[in-house]
Amino acid sequence: MSPLNRLLPPLLLTLLSACGGGGGGSTGGGDDGGGGIGQTLTLALPVNGLAPADLAVIVAEGDALSEAVAAAYVAARGVPAANLIRVRVNTSLDSISAADFALLKSDIDAKLPTGVQATLLTWAAPSRVSGGCSMGITSAMALGFDTRYCNPSPSTDACASTAASPLYDSEARRPQAELQMRPSMLLGARTLAAAQALIARGVAADASRPAGEGWLVRTTDADRSVRWTDFSSLPTAWGSALQLNYFDNSVGAASANSLAGKSGVLFYFTGLS
Repeated sequence: MSPLNRLLPPLLLTLLSACGGGGGGSTGGGDDGGGGIGQTLTLALPVNGLAPADLAVIVAEGDALSEAVAAAYVAARGVPAANLIRVRVNTSLDSISAADFALLKSDIDAKLPTGVQATLLTWAAPSRVSGGCSMGITSAMALGFDTRYCNPSPSTDACASTAASPLYDSEARRPQAELQMRPSMLLGARTLAAAQALIARGVAADASRPAGEGWLVRTTDADRSVRWTDFSSLPTAWGSALQLNYFDNSVGAASANSLAGKSGVLFYFTGLS
């Protein structure tokens, strides 16, 4: 007998008992708060992801493209109007100073409704924060601008370890409530049509569980292939949920560093300058 079949009898008995069925039961007419015939039983399933109300959409006030992209996303995803946050930010510059970002983040945090767990920025620029180092604006939104999350040796053109993110390998389902940080995304489209196409692809992908394979590639660029030790063991450890492929080109030709001629690629991790 399968595990599911073994679970069905006790589950059915539980449901019958909750509805007043299954034989026996009280015949009293008093309302003691228990289940009874005709009473609706509500089955609550555990939450396994964020809902539209958990997301805040951040708009660059006065920027027509940002406003239009935000409106398109809110409409497609059902984000509450109260979660549409407008802030003043210069979208003509690729980067924002650490000092100006601190003011921007403070403004955003003050306007966020209670319970928001993540944010979406609806502009293409600024995309990074510049201070003692450069940090992607979404990382800075989530972690706060902090040089501990930057490359400690940027002048050497080498990758090095940074401070660990609390989100890494976390099972938190409500990151702000559990980890005191909000993951952030950037919808950095240059045109409204491009943004609408991206949003539509996302909606179409919901619950689709697409078939495909993952590729993990170690290249001749040693500085940017520091994760190869994890890559090499992952296909075996992953099991049968998804087909993963590890390709080691560390001593191969530079022309073979890039994946080519493959179909059904669901994702592709590599390290190459």
